[in-house]
Amino acid sequence: MSYTSIGYYILVLTVYILYYLFPKKYRWILLLAGSCTFYVLACKDAVLISVFGATLIVSYIFSLLLQRQRENRTKDRVRKATLAATIITCGSIFFVSKLTEAIPAAAVFRSSFLLPLGLSFYTLQLLSYLTDIYKGRIDAQKNFFRYVLFMSFFPQIIQGPIPRYELLSQDLYKGNEHNERQMMGGLNTILWGFFIKFMIADKAGIVTHTIDATPQAYRGLYIAVSCVMYTIHLYADFLSCVTISQGVAQLFGISLSDNFRRPFFSLSVKELWQRWHISLGAWLRDYIYIPLGGSKKGKLRKYLNLSITFIASGLWHGVSLNYVCWGFLQAVLQIFEELSG
Repeated sequence: MSYTSIGYYILVLTVYILYYLFPKKYRWILLLAGSCTFYVLACKDAVLISVFGATLIVSYIFSLLLQRQRENRTKDRVRKATLAATIITCGSIFFVSKLTEAIPAAAVFRSSFLLPLGLSFYTLQLLSYLTDIYKGRIDAQKNFFRYVLFMSFFPQIIQGPIPRYELLSQDLYKGNEHNERQMMGGLNTILWGFFIKFMIADKAGIVTHTIDATPQAYRGLYIAVSCVMYTIHLYADFLSCVTISQGVAQLFGISLSDNFRRPFFSLSVKELWQRWHISLGAWLRDYIYIPLGGSKKGKLRKYLNLSITFIASGLWHGVSLNYVCWGFLQAVLQIFEELSG
């Protein structure tokens, strides 16, 4: 079930009608039911569903443990050890999937068991949630089913944006009033997402796929056009999914953060990464770059931290030398920009 399938919008319409028929304090239950239904229909695999469910149960238990240790003022080294164990355990499927991707001989183990739907996105969402509890930024959600809703909210679980608990939770749980202007805004946003998908992304994809299918038949300008069209296709396809996600969420009075802000109008590489895949960039900044020391420990340390952060970004996209080099190149370009500025 994709964001452009008829089945998806039958589900959205059903949840939408029932959501506003239910009393406000129970409306979050409809979102939970819709999210669970979407995940089951999209996966169609009992193993994948079981893996996702087990991850939710384990991470929920760890979140309560981290909360209790913080409230009881447990020794800092014990809390750090608990957080490390939490990250390793709850991120293990993601880490193993990346490891098997990096080792050709392990490809046989890279089965569907290791690749639950939305793995790359919900793992980062989960790790930020647990880290924020450890840091005292948020309190753990004690209601397991509300926690499941936060982790599985169906408009964004596959393509993001990667949400923060403190920004999304209140809209999810409070039960929003029906608003005609809000509904029309959501529908317009969904239609705009369809336009981006079918009229820009897919059309650019036709050019790219045609040239890529027989590269020996094309030379010079055609290859350059293919490269440009590939960039447009990649951007527009991702943007369309996020736009549709925002529109569907808006139908229920829920705001999802922007993931793109006209990135191709950026005047520098640094600005590009402030406007491209914004939620991922913010996650990498807050949970890798800043914990490493950010820019507070001198220029050389700042450049090292920047390199590590962008290499991590490359590895998140795929484990290969190409992605490592791509991530490192992004850091080097920003360093040169700063030095030349």
